Amino acid sequence: MLKKYYLYILPILVTSAAFILLKSNKKSSIASENKFQIENTSSINKIFIADRNGTEITLNKKNESWMVNNQFTVREDAIKTLLETANKIRIKKPVSKSAFSNVVKFIATTGVYIEFFQDEKLIKSYTIGSNTPDHLGTYMLLNGSKKPFVIHIPSF
Repeated sequence: MLKKYYLYILPILVTSAAFILLKSNKKSSIASENKFQIENTSSINKIFIADRNGTEITLNKKNESWMVNNQFTVREDAIKTLLETANKIRIKKPVSKSAFSNVVKFIATTGVYIEFFQDEKLIKSYTIGSNTPDHLGTYMLLNGSKKPFVIHIPSF
């Protein structure tokens, strides 16, 4: 008698599981257009950095050296660290709904804006906020995006 019920229950379970899997929301807020990293940092020849206090710095690559505001030479280790960071950063997770408004306000008031150029063409720009409470990531907002993300360097 029990065997007869298995013939009816099994197809219903399989159909239900398939329906649930097909109807689940597969959209992620971490899409390919939300990439913060720059794949080829060797092609970058200009970097613009500005804070909310009005301080602006332009780093230009002249031959093989970098100049700050066309006046001072940049330390090689400093520019290397900046470019390596731009290459290695990855999205750790989206900002939670509960922290969203506070993070956006903080980025808007205290964030540092940075632009990367290749031959006067803008490659990537974003605003860098503060550290996360656990100090394992940084809040960042990609230019053109509506959602900030927690960014980190994997294995760092």
